Amino acid sequence: MSLGYHLRDRPYLRSDTRKDRSNGKRERRAVAILKREKPEASLDLLKDLVSGLEQADIDAALTPVTSLYCGWRKKLVIGLGVAAVVFAIASIPLVQGNRKVAFGTYAFWAIAPPAWFFVEWAWIFESYGDPDRTAQFKTSVELAQKFWAGVLVMLGVLIVLSQGVKPEFATNPQPTTEAAPAPR
Repeated sequence: MSLGYHLRDRPYLRSDTRKDRSNGKRERRAVAILKREKPEASLDLLKDLVSGLEQADIDAALTPVTSLYCGWRKKLVIGLGVAAVVFAIASIPLVQGNRKVAFGTYAFWAIAPPAWFFVEWAWIFESYGDPDRTAQFKTSVELAQKFWAGVLVMLGVLIVLSQGVKPEFATNPQPTTEAAPAPR
């Protein structure tokens, strides 16, 4: 198989216009087509076809992206993720109502996500020996932690603004236990 054979079969890859050469459209389209139609294409053919690409770009185009979970684990993680987003949105009016409900909602958000991270690491994640999948897992947990921290901060601010929570010492000053100095 020669380079001309592939270009002859796919005339949309042939382009002599300066516009296609200057913005990299031709190269991106060729990589996408090879990835879709010929994933086993040799790197030499790919380099000849799309000159100007770096080795990292070629490797990234040929490397398949796999999901971290499969089967019931994937459904569980996606379902809980969607439920977390829905409950985060539903928590906004909850913290602006009854004081006990507001603090209960905040306590839930303070305890449930770290508990889930532990359960996910201990019982759901199974690729401990694979460094790539472990790095992918750690990245997803870091993103989830940032979402969780944002929800906690937002709920805390809403509780303070709506409930008027003030420190106890500011509203009820404690009497001092020291004796007053004796008059002279």
